[in-house]
Amino acid sequence: MSEPRLTASPLGPYTVVRIHGDLSYSHTASDDLSPALAEVLTTAGPTGVILDLSGLEFCDSSGLRLLISAYRRTAASGVPFVMCGVQPKVARLLETTGLDLQFPLSKDLPQARRHLDATATRPGADGV
Repeated sequence: MSEPRLTASPLGPYTVVRIHGDLSYSHTASDDLSPALAEVLTTAGPTGVILDLSGLEFCDSSGLRLLISAYRRTAASGVPFVMCGVQPKVARLLETTGLDLQFPLSKDLPQARRHLDATATRPGADGV
């Protein structure tokens, strides 16, 4: 299993947060990923967050907890949020838990950006 890495970069008015590696108990419980993600989400601004999971190779229940926390943090702040690039193994986990019906999901980064663009044009839209 590979150590998770988190990067953040702007994409127009949005913040793209990329998670690479594995989100598992052995990694999420013992490192600074959760506080780092919280910091990025706090400073992301009100325009929107794209969580790019195309580099996420593995996810267990601890990783799901981190993804749920990211979604809740943005929702509580009124920041539009969308996930993209979900790999087949992670997609199956989301489907099994029903989270695929809760999280806004897009196929890839361009589609995620279009999702947030559409959200921004709807007054009062919350990105869900």
